[in-house]
Amino acid sequence: MKKRYHILVRGRVQGVGFRAFTKMSADNLEITGWVRNVGDGETVEMEIQGERLSVYDLIEAVRQGPTFGRVDHFQETPLALRDEEEGFEIRV
Repeated sequence: MKKRYHILVRGRVQGVGFRAFTKMSADNLEITGWVRNVGDGETVEMEIQGERLSVYDLIEAVRQGPTFGRVDHFQETPLALRDEEEGFEIRV
């Protein structure tokens, strides 16, 4: 069963490789979607979709973040699935 979530992560998540970490993790778990920095300098936004267990594994990885990051706030919102999406991208 597939799941899709919109996620906001706040903290020290910009300038520490957070988007690259998320993409690498998503690619390893065969997750589709995207990740981008928000203009406030302290938030990363993403949408992720994939098999339920893989999505939950990515959520756990993102909650921890990369080595030099720090997650202070994490918010996830379920979304409707999208069939046309392929791959995972870093958006600017």
